[in-house]
Amino acid sequence: MERHALYRLKDNPDLEVILLSYPGVERSKVVIVAPLAQPGTFPSAPILNPTLDTPVGPRDLATERLAAIHVRELGTTLGAYDDKQFLISRALSRLFDGN
Repeated sequence: MERHALYRLKDNPDLEVILLSYPGVERSKVVIVAPLAQPGTFPSAPILNPTLDTPVGPRDLATERLAAIHVRELGTTLGAYDDKQFLISRALSRLFDGN
């Protein structure tokens, strides 16, 4: 599993999530993900909800809606976003530290 990879969920293929867990965490069978949504789907806040270009169009990262899910819920991989690590880390920092 690749950190910051974009996945569709098996049981909900209309929902894309970004994997936030570090590699190796999946051995516990649980990973941390944050969902993505079309811009305008939910009220977004600067820094907390960065917009990412994905294969299915622009999506806002719903950082405040992160969740722990079982690895078997992850479906198709749509891409990797390590080049967006700064934006994702900054969003997590804003969520947890208010920075």
